[in-house]
Amino acid sequence: MDAGLDSRRAWLIAAAAASGMFAVFGVGYSFGAFFTSMSEEFETSSSATALVFSITIALSFLLGLWTGRWCDRVGPKPVMRAAAASLTIGLLLTAAVPNLWLGYVTYGGGVGFAIACAYVPMVATVGGWFERRRATALGLSVTGIGLGTLVGSPTAARLIDATSWRTTYVIFALFGGTVLLLASLVIEPGPAAVLAPKPQSLRTLLAYRDFALLYVSIIFSTMGLFVPFVFLADYAEDRGISDVKAAALVGIIGGVSVISRLGLGGLADRLGSLRLYVASFFLMTVAHWTWSIAGSSYPLLVTYAVLLGLGYGGFIALAPAVLAERFGLTGLGGMIGMLYTAA
Repeated sequence: MDAGLDSRRAWLIAAAAASGMFAVFGVGYSFGAFFTSMSEEFETSSSATALVFSITIALSFLLGLWTGRWCDRVGPKPVMRAAAASLTIGLLLTAAVPNLWLGYVTYGGGVGFAIACAYVPMVATVGGWFERRRATALGLSVTGIGLGTLVGSPTAARLIDATSWRTTYVIFALFGGTVLLLASLVIEPGPAAVLAPKPQSLRTLLAYRDFALLYVSIIFSTMGLFVPFVFLADYAEDRGISDVKAAALVGIIGGVSVISRLGLGGLADRLGSLRLYVASFFLMTVAHWTWSIAGSSYPLLVTYAVLLGLGYGGFIALAPAVLAERFGLTGLGGMIGMLYTAA
């Protein structure tokens, strides 16, 4: 099989990266489906339970700084295998925790590190396999996040109804770990990947105006972006909507984001990434205003999920492409890791 830039091999690498992101984000973004069950069993407040997800997401982006550089040095295979081990062990331990604070460690640490290994480093790896179709390929690779969100939350809700939240975590551990191990057999550095002789510091990168603006855009967009993944299903259930339909709202965000990632990634190769990147923020703004007026209206909540999925998908797909356009491929893993510390 041709192993050059934009080759069939390159598209296989993009698909392997997508499967890894499917596994880790399918677990991470399904947390809202576990929210009520865990709160009730541990008799904890909403804020205390939501902190599990907050720790997970914070660690996943902060550790991406280190895992991106690690991937630049040793390649993506050992990094993806570390994701498999961390996700499996973290979820199996979470399924057995006797109290919530241990869940902060097992779920927050295990799933957070797995996401850090399977996201930033794999996006950088895909970037090293493409030149002409880079934005499209990056869009394809991050569709795994949307597909994981589409499938993970509704599946979790059904499994919890049929078994328990603890058993569901065991199932997710075995399935997710297997997917990540299979992806690690395929993933490898691209022919255009260039290692940075010495990683630049965040302070150095922020001295560049373009990087600073990208950094600020992620800070402000993620302030509201992660709220629905924890609270949207619970919000809907409190207003009389069934648990499966409530969990489906998060799935809709993920499903629509898949369409957005693929569509905008392809358009970006022709129209430019930056213009569409800015449009994604406008869509997310309109989405949040829609939720603020939705009340108990399920159609309006669905509209919110669709709009957010469109904007969120575009933002996630295009940020690495914009960064590569402005700063090149040298040490891209470390740069993406630096950028996502903003989240």
